[in-house]
Formats: sequence, structure tokens, C-alpha cells
Amino acid sequence: MELNETHGIAHFYLVLNNLTQTLDCLQNEMNSANIVTHKEWHAIILKHYDEGNRKKFFENWERYIPALWKVGEYEKLAFFLSFYFTIFPVIQGKKDAWAQEIKIFKEFLSTKGADFCKTNEFLPFYALPHIPNPAQHPTFQKYFTQSWVQELRTRISKYLQTLSDYKPQNNSQELVRARNHEEYLRAAIIESNSKWTNFAFSLLGISKQLLAHIGGLGEANLELMKKKVLEYERFLISSEDSVSNASSFIPVINKESLVALNYAAIKRDLFSSADELKNCALLQALRWRLTRSSSSVRRQVLEEYISHDILRINESGLSKLLQSGSLKLVDYLSKLSNVIAGEVQGRSYLLKDSQLIPVLVSLMKKEEKDTLLRQNIIGNLQKLSLRRGPQTIMIESKVIEWLVMALRNHQELSEYSLEYCSALLMNLSLTTIGKDVCERLDILPLLASLINHDNPNLRTYINGTLYSIFTRLSLKQKALKMGFDKILRQLHDDSEEAFKKQILFILEQLKCEYEDSCYSDDEQEEENDNFDEDSDQVSDEEDVDELLDHSAILGEELLRQYQLGPESRASFYTPYSNDISSIERQRPSNTPVDFYDLIQGHRPKSKVPRTPVLNKLA
Repeated sequence: MELNETHGIAHFYLVLNNLTQTLDCLQNEMNSANIVTHKEWHAIILKHYDEGNRKKFFENWERYIPALWKVGEYEKLAFFLSFYFTIFPVIQGKKDAWAQEIKIFKEFLSTKGADFCKTNEFLPFYALPHIPNPAQHPTFQKYFTQSWVQELRTRISKYLQTLSDYKPQNNSQELVRARNHEEYLRAAIIESNSKWTNFAFSLLGISKQLLAHIGGLGEANLELMKKKVLEYERFLISSEDSVSNASSFIPVINKESLVALNYAAIKRDLFSSADELKNCALLQALRWRLTRSSSSVRRQVLEEYISHDILRINESGLSKLLQSGSLKLVDYLSKLSNVIAGEVQGRSYLLKDSQLIPVLVSLMKKEEKDTLLRQNIIGNLQKLSLRRGPQTIMIESKVIEWLVMALRNHQELSEYSLEYCSALLMNLSLTTIGKDVCERLDILPLLASLINHDNPNLRTYINGTLYSIFTRLSLKQKALKMGFDKILRQLHDDSEEAFKKQILFILEQLKCEYEDSCYSDDEQEEENDNFDEDSDQVSDEEDVDELLDHSAILGEELLRQYQLGPESRASFYTPYSNDISSIERQRPSNTPVDFYDLIQGHRPKSKVPRTPVLNKLA
């Protein structure tokens, strides 16, 4: 067997990792085995596909495809293939085999295919086990045809061909990437272990104090403990979301690994290059620097982006690119701006583009379905709505009307859209003109239908909206006629402590005799941007991207192509001043402090595939 450079690299990789038994096995098989070409492998795989031989197909399919490439198109094909082998006997007229095959597919849906239920493309297939005759069902009819079988076969063939055509520019880079991935995972595990160890010690400490208090051996600060328990609850909820989020397994970028960038070259490529794939990968890499770094490093990175005007905001570059770019590029651009909008200085930067809000509103309305693009745009608007100017533009652009229409069909919305739409509605309802619109739209029936929703964050924002609009006498009177006070009292009795307090404030507002007596924002001229992101890590809206194929250079490896000389690196790390005192909470003047304090801990969060930026609302 003829040896080449690839075999030499594989040899040294196994030696350096002390995989001597694997090396011996490799050398033995290389000396004895017959060479099988890519074309022959493809023929074997497709032969088993045509025969409907599930076992043989997946044996060869899994053996042929490298582990690092089992993402994106591979995952989609794996789903459709499992479905194909399920319906194959029916297509062949063997209807008796259906019961056994559907049982296998049902097991697949609950195990390997469980994550696909979050994607609209695959959602209908989860109903398949419950449909008696799917071949006649309007949703599934097309899949029982030879044309679809051939279409899937062609798709598999093209995918296999892309693998065989793949030729890395530098084989050593591929091995380095694999090694770095291993190191990243190790660092992520260590970090996770440290986090949970600290949590366990904290829980142990409070348990000891409680035992001493119960046994009369000491006095415990029960109020402090209540706060601790709430903190623990928030920690566990956020950790549960992280565990279900694929991006949580992507490690944090260390400060030491960041290189100083040539931003002029980056902007040149972003705004002038016609290479869509590279531009999307570049936007993704810039975003990952923010979402995969600690809070202190993230802010330094953001300050670098802003100081170099990475999105050409001063030239309205962002809004122009959102209007002229391809759909895929706009998608990635909206993801980056959504992350940037999660920081106070990021919002200030984005809003220098005077056309940004109208463009975002237009894009949101243009997207008829609840796509990831629309979700990111809604996230952008929600964060930017913390400022008075954008609030006014959004209200004048009939965003409240659009939100009401969207929330009326809330069954069609993802959890992310539900939370961010309701949070945006709450922000816009804080203003006088926003309340005017709510009054005109007859919004109370919608709010009544959502006030007892299963999503606790959605309920919080609906409560905030009610508290705001119940400063209007006409809305109070209508609410009382609807029996809103009885609904709220019943809800109060059935709710948890945090919601009980919110509902009490709403009831007090409902009883208030004077219109706009509790607050009015007409005189408030200052910005409403009231919070600073205090989490150690920002979750990405869609951190695991599907558009980038396996041959693309991603993340920091891509950014290193734009690296400046070593002499410029020191200037990148400048002390960051986190002056919280200069940041005001968003609260209408004269608003009772307690209600908005109650909803401080509630942040829009998402069950969208691979998760969203979590931001505090005031």
C-alpha cells in the first residue's frame, strides 16, 4: 500500500497521544487490507439504501463519515433516513411490517431525534406514530412516493460527494483543530465542575445554619436565607437551560487566546466581499468573541468593536447591509447585533444608526413565520426599546399593533418569541403614546388570555403591561366590567409568592381612582436604559450554526487571518471600568419601586434551538 503525507500525520498523531495499540492495528491493516475508494464506499451505502436495509446502511454510513463532520446536513439526513427506513416496507407494499417499524421510529424520536422537535421542519413527524394511515394523510402523502425516495437518494449522494471532494488546505491544521477541540471540552468540564462545587459548598453552608437555628444553637438570618434560596432557584433554572443548550458545551474563549485584529481589513471584507460563506463565518467569529468570553473580556472586546466602528454605524452601514445583504447574511448580522444590544454601550453604539429601528421593524414585519431571523430581530428591538427614542419610533411604526396580532396567535410562536414579544410590549406600554395605542386596540382580552400562561417570564411581562396600562381610567373601567379584579384575586390565591406580590400591585393600580395617578412619563426626558448585564457569560441566540459547512475555517482560527503584528497586542487589553452608578434603572418617574424590583430577576429566555441572549428587564 502506497504511503502518503496523510499517513505520516496520522502516525505522529497516534505516537504523540500514546495510542500505540491503535498505531499497531493501523499499520497491520494498512499492510494487509485492500484499498476501497470513495466511489466504492458510496456505492455500498446507496445499495443498502435502495434495498431498505436499515442495519447495513447505518453500519457503513456511520463508519464512513468522520465524527467531527456529523453536524448540520448530516443530522438532517440522519432524521430523514430514519423516517425513510420506517416507511420503506409500506412503499414496497409490506404493510404488515408497519407496526414494528413505527415502534423503532418512535424510539428514535424519543432518543436521538428528541432535539429535532424544536425545529419546525421536523415537528410534523412527531405526530406520525399516532396517525393510522399516514400514506393517505395530506402531510405525509408526498413521502410515500418514488419521487421523494429518489430526491432523498440524490441528497445523500451529493453529501457523500462533498466529503470525498474535501481536501484540507493544511492537514496539520485539521489535527490542531481536533486537539484544540479536546482541550476546549476539558476546560469546559473543569469550569462546570468548579461551578457546581461552589454551589454545593454554598448549599452546605446554609443547611448548617438552618440546622443550628432549628436546634437552638444559633440565630439564622432568615431574610438573607430567603434571598439565597431565590438565587439558588435562578441558578438551577439557568443551569437547566444551559444543559439543554448545545452551545453550553462550547467552551469559553480565554483572554490569552485573543489576538489583536486588523479591523480595517475585517470591515473591508464584510462590506465589500462577495463571498457569502466567509462573511457569515466572519460575523459568527466576531459574535463568538462576545458570547464565549467572560464578562470582563466581553466588554473589552465590545469596546474594541465600537472604537473601530466594526459595523460602520457612523455611515449607517448596518442598516444598509440589513437591507441589501442576502437572507443568510442578514440572519448572521442580526445575530451579532442582537448580542451587541445586550450591553448598555452596545445599545448606544447601534442607535447611532438613525435608520436601524425602521429597518428592523420592516424586516420583522416582512418575516411572516417565526423564523430564527425574526426571533433575532425581535430580540434586537426588545433590547433597544429600553431607550425613549427607539420606543417612540417603534410605536409610530405600529409595532404594538404587530405584537398584539402576533401574541393572539401565541400557539404558533416559539418560547423565545413569546418572551421577547411580551417584554417588548411591556416596554412600549410604559410610554404615554404606547398606552394610547393599547387603549385603542382593546388589548385587555389578549392580556387576560395570557395572564396565567405556563411560562413564568411571559406572565411577568404581561403583569408589567397590566400595571402600566391600568393607569388609564377607561381601561380600568373596562377591566372591572370584565371581572379582571376577580380573575386577579383567584390568580393571587393560586400563584407562587413572587407572582402574588406582582398581582397585589396590579390590584392596587386597578383600584387607584385617578387617571395616570401613579406615574406619568411625559416629563421624563432621560434615557430609560437601566441595566447592565452582570452575568459571566452571554448565551448566544443560535450558537450552533448550520449554514457553515465542514470545510469552513471558523471562530478564532478565522480571526487569526486578520491578526495584527505582535507589537499591537498589548494595546488590546485596557482596564474596563464597570461603573454601575452611572447606569439608571428603567422605571417611569414616580413609579413605586417595589413592582419593578419584583421583576428585576426575570429575563427573557428561550427554548429556541441552541438558545438566546438572556437580558434583565426593568
